[in-house]
Amino acid sequence: DGLFAPLFWMLVGGLLWSLNPGGPGPLSLAWGFKAASTLDSMLGYRRGRLQWLGTAGARLDDLLVWLPCRLVALSLPLAAGQGPSQCWPALQTACREGAADPSPNAGVSQAAYANTAQVQLGGCNSYGGKQTHKPILGAGFPTPHAKEVDLLLQLNRRLEAIWLGVSGLAVVGALSVPYITKTLSSLPSP
Repeated sequence: DGLFAPLFWMLVGGLLWSLNPGGPGPLSLAWGFKAASTLDSMLGYRRGRLQWLGTAGARLDDLLVWLPCRLVALSLPLAAGQGPSQCWPALQTACREGAADPSPNAGVSQAAYANTAQVQLGGCNSYGGKQTHKPILGAGFPTPHAKEVDLLLQLNRRLEAIWLGVSGLAVVGALSVPYITKTLSSLPSP
């Protein structure tokens, strides 16, 4: 959610801007998402006086990340060099396996990476010295070692390039619409 969700909201902002140049643009939606994400990171589900704000921030972040997370799962096979026919089954597998995670989004993303890279993720993990158990994702595949971690990083870099390219084209397209419209309207009628 730190990279792909802001890019998604920039893409949405670019599309909205192309429809209405006076409306919210790519940066306003990306910053709006980052504000909700930061609220979740700083206060999400904390106890005390501001628990209501933390709960609202966490739920808003879950909502804003829901679609980008699934688009990552859908597009990750393309970054792995698989054909478009593999995208829908990959999303279905990621959603099925990811549903076991308490987060509505993290498990889906992790399952997508596990299955695309053919590694097993999850199980017993240590966070801050405390043992936690996460659902097994990519069951039946081997656990990752250095080679597989490199593969996961390569997949992520390729997916970043795809998403940056699409987002960049959308922003350029959105910025071009007013000029194209103005140019076309100034042409003489046939």
